[in-house]
Amino acid sequence: MRNLILVLICLFLLSCSDREHANPFDPENPNTKGAPTGVSVISNRDSVILSWNPMDVDDLLYYLVYRMAGEGDLATYDTVNVSERTFLDTKVVYDTKYSYAVQANTIFNEGILSNTVSIIPGPYNFWIADFYGFSVKRVTYDGAHILESDYFTSPIAIETDPKRNQFLIADYWNKCIYIIDKDFLECSIIDLEDRPIDIAMNSSEGKFYILFLEQNQLATYSISGEIIETVNLPFDVSFNTHLTYDSVASNVWISGNRADSVFQVVLTNSSPDLKIHIGIIDPVKIYADPLSGGCWVTSDSGIVRISDSGKMKIYKSNYFISDLSINPVNGDCYYIGYALENGLWETGCISDQRHVKILGDDYPYLSRIQVVPGEGAQGFVVAQRGTWKIIRFDSTGKEIGELGSFDARLDFALE
Repeated sequence: MRNLILVLICLFLLSCSDREHANPFDPENPNTKGAPTGVSVISNRDSVILSWNPMDVDDLLYYLVYRMAGEGDLATYDTVNVSERTFLDTKVVYDTKYSYAVQANTIFNEGILSNTVSIIPGPYNFWIADFYGFSVKRVTYDGAHILESDYFTSPIAIETDPKRNQFLIADYWNKCIYIIDKDFLECSIIDLEDRPIDIAMNSSEGKFYILFLEQNQLATYSISGEIIETVNLPFDVSFNTHLTYDSVASNVWISGNRADSVFQVVLTNSSPDLKIHIGIIDPVKIYADPLSGGCWVTSDSGIVRISDSGKMKIYKSNYFISDLSINPVNGDCYYIGYALENGLWETGCISDQRHVKILGDDYPYLSRIQVVPGEGAQGFVVAQRGTWKIIRFDSTGKEIGELGSFDARLDFALE
């Protein structure tokens, strides 16, 4: 009986102790640690949005927002009414790191600063279609925060339609194209007769091009969903076949990886004309040159540059190239791959016939790259197998952000 009484006393004291720390301002409170919780930050171009969980305190007067631009110390920046739980900061500069914290203040005392959160705003957002992850994510400029995410059955490719400010998502298993706006609101669905493998956008003419898997065809559709024409391809389309639209020369380029060839569909004639460029070992990814026309191709024999007239030039011939991305402003070609001689990974840039190495073997198994448009050297985002992360780098190769939980087959688009 005595032991039972001792146990009850202990339980009572513990419950009293818990009640003593029920105050959200109490540093010993296990939930708040005396500070606002749930502090998070996102950016959308020249705006930063800070948010937090409201504190359940009767005598709360206001919240204080602390900010730091670049390096230094946090300083008081603005006051927020107790009825609010967000703060909009429009006084930011692109490519500058901003750090924030929140403090709650009552009639009697000041609270403890929350955890610090940071972000780098910029002029673009990344869209990422994750085929095996069943999702499309809209990610901030610094590659570290998710603005929006939604479920899709099998998003195998994504393209931006800049003229209409929309995004086209090719869904493999559902045999359709979803057209959505930047807020993920569905604009239309275009049903297809075959499984799409890749899409390319011709925004100025309101058309897009689709590679069909089972019928081995290139199909042209209007943005309203009407099929315009089809071209039968002289090879079997596979899961690793890709296409790109060359707006300079009005061509569609297709990587026939099983045929060791690249196919050029000339669209300027009354009927499409098919040209074949042979001798390219296992071409996979293919990207149009936005300034000069022609295309850039990844292959087992390096980076292949094909002009509109069919002239070929090979860069990094002793490398297996995993992916490319072309800067639409200056034409620089960013690449990832590894040397066939020693198996060391490399990320770099081909600019005015110069090869600049940016990352080395400390970042291996990279599978995708997307450069940020702009003059001069630019930053980029990559996807890494094994860690299943995307990693954002600035123009010097310094890591500035990352996100996890991405799968193996991704496709990027820019907003």
